Amino acid sequence: DAEHKSEDTSLTEPVEPEQESEKMAELLSSLKEKDDMLAKFKALAMRLKKELAEKGKQMNSLEKELSNVKQELEKNSQASKQTLQNFQSLQSEYDKLQDQNEATRSLCKEWEMKVASVVNDLALAKMEMTSVAAERDKVKQANDVMSAELKAWEQCKADFEAKVITLEAQLCTAKGQEDRLQSRMKALEEQMDELKRQLGAEREQHANTAHQLDRMQKESKMHSLLDLEIADYERTVAELNNLLKEKNEELDNSRKEALTYQTKISDLVEHTGYLESQKKSDDERLLAFKDTVANLKEELAQSRRHEEELVRAEVRLESEIRAIQLREEETKLSFAELSRKCQSLEASLRSSRENHQRATKTLESKIASLKEVLATTQSELETTKAEFDNYKVRVHTVLKQQKKSTAPSGDASGGDSDAQEKMHSVIEQLRLRIKDLTEQLEVGQSEAEAAQEEYDRLAQRHQLVASELEAREREWKHRLEEALKQKTLEMGVELEKQLEQQYETLSSKFQKKISQKEQEHQSALESQQEAFEELKREMSELQQKLPTVQQDDVVPFDITTQERQDGEGSESISPVPAIPAKPLPWGLVPTGGFVPLEQLLRGEEDPVPDDPDILLSKVTEAQRKVDHLAELLNESESSNLRMTEQIRVLKEEIRRLERNQEREKHAQNLEYLKNIVMKFATLRGGSEKERLVPVLTTMLKLSPEEQKELQTVVSGESQADAAAGSGWGGYLPRWPGFVG
Repeated sequence: DAEHKSEDTSLTEPVEPEQESEKMAELLSSLKEKDDMLAKFKALAMRLKKELAEKGKQMNSLEKELSNVKQELEKNSQASKQTLQNFQSLQSEYDKLQDQNEATRSLCKEWEMKVASVVNDLALAKMEMTSVAAERDKVKQANDVMSAELKAWEQCKADFEAKVITLEAQLCTAKGQEDRLQSRMKALEEQMDELKRQLGAEREQHANTAHQLDRMQKESKMHSLLDLEIADYERTVAELNNLLKEKNEELDNSRKEALTYQTKISDLVEHTGYLESQKKSDDERLLAFKDTVANLKEELAQSRRHEEELVRAEVRLESEIRAIQLREEETKLSFAELSRKCQSLEASLRSSRENHQRATKTLESKIASLKEVLATTQSELETTKAEFDNYKVRVHTVLKQQKKSTAPSGDASGGDSDAQEKMHSVIEQLRLRIKDLTEQLEVGQSEAEAAQEEYDRLAQRHQLVASELEAREREWKHRLEEALKQKTLEMGVELEKQLEQQYETLSSKFQKKISQKEQEHQSALESQQEAFEELKREMSELQQKLPTVQQDDVVPFDITTQERQDGEGSESISPVPAIPAKPLPWGLVPTGGFVPLEQLLRGEEDPVPDDPDILLSKVTEAQRKVDHLAELLNESESSNLRMTEQIRVLKEEIRRLERNQEREKHAQNLEYLKNIVMKFATLRGGSEKERLVPVLTTMLKLSPEEQKELQTVVSGESQADAAAGSGWGGYLPRWPGFVG
């Protein structure tokens, strides 16, 4: 405005004519130039108008885009806030689920470890059960064997007692016979002394008669008359000689009888000593058998107690296994449910994360594009500002020149003033537009700063929430561990209670069963005793009814008095299967009160009825009873044979064990034994190998049969060597200078 006022004052001042003409020329020239410039400016203004119109359109489009972007930003900010809230809620849920998942995983790991330990315990329990079952079977078998052996030994004891009684009776009879034989020996010795005296007297008489005979023979030469007397004397001498021979024969017979009696007496003494030693050994064996029976009873009771404990442990383990299996199934179901929930939550979180990532990427791309557009608009605004300043300067210069021009140029100045007014209005509009754009730019920058501050605040809050979640996670893990420990303790207490209840119920059931079995056993024993008493009554009636019983004299076979054979007792014999002891019926067990056969034969006979039918029925009944008794006798004989066979097998086993124990004494000197065996194996047949046989028999405790086999092997090798050396090849090494 000040410039316009100065230009107006300068135009109104008085000017000289020359100067005016010059000025007019200059003004005309400047006017032309200004016209040219005006045309150029008009063209430029038109171009600028077009550009301004284009820029206005662009600004409108940019405003629309900015409004759209603002709306989208608001929507995105709201969506981002919502997504942040959703994300925070999902994050919290995810953290909770992750905590639950970790807790369930830890629980599952613990349960898996527990299940593995329980499976191992189950396997160990099964192995223990199998081993215990095997031990129980072995114990049962041993118990059966021991019971059979016990019965067998009881039967043996009864047999031995009967044999001892018979041997004592035989010993008494033998002692009586010995006394009688001794008295008879004394009488025979006295007779022998008398016979010796008679023999001496007869010898003296014979000598006298012989002397007399010689004298008579000498005298017969001189006295032929005494021939008849000599013949008589010769007859008497012959008779005396015959008597002497008879006496000598009687003396020899009496000597032989005395020798036989002496041998019999010595045999009887030896037999009595052997019987006494055998009685002592039998007593010792009976004591040992009693000790073994007591030990076996104790072992049987221990095995039964152990079996009961194993049954209780088996029941307890089965209940524990069932409870653990149920818990394992429950944990598997809960773990499957939690894993399914975790998978669904992980899938939803994954999809939400992907959606948020896509939304953030699109927003970031839009923000970048808007920033680029903003930068371009700012650069264009600066260029337009610069062009506007240049245009403003030019317009001021043009206005100054127009004010200096003359009046004829009034119309043109009026048109220029209109153009200037339009330009001023356009410029004002552009200024207003620029102000609006700058305000919008400042608003966008402030919003961006606010968004950045919100982002920083949210990041800090996220860190705080993460730290709080970690602290809560640790706290919940600690609580979960404590809860699990408490739960395991409660479950252990509950299991103990359940096991105690099961044990009480099982113990009550087993006690009831045991009482029932004892009652049944007692009733069975009573019934067997009644049957036994009835059989005894029947046997006594049969013994009373039978008039006579013909029995053959059976020589008792005493295995203890038999001589031991060569190969008996060695472990190299063929194994004889043990005959199981068959339990005899109750009616055949001897319980005392036996009636001897002589008393039965000499007892009073029952009166014979006259009715033949009754006699026939009694005879048939007696025949049946006799057959039954014969069968019972056969069974007893077979059981005796079994017992003798078992005794033989037991003797063989005892001898084998004794030999094993004796071998263990020589097992300490294994080096010496190895050297002897190697020498025996490497030597050829000969005297050295034969000398090694007794050494091997003493160290290895070989049986006589094995010793004979070794002797036959050594003798066979020596015979083979002798046969090989007896041929022509045997003489070849003896030739001198022979090189083989």
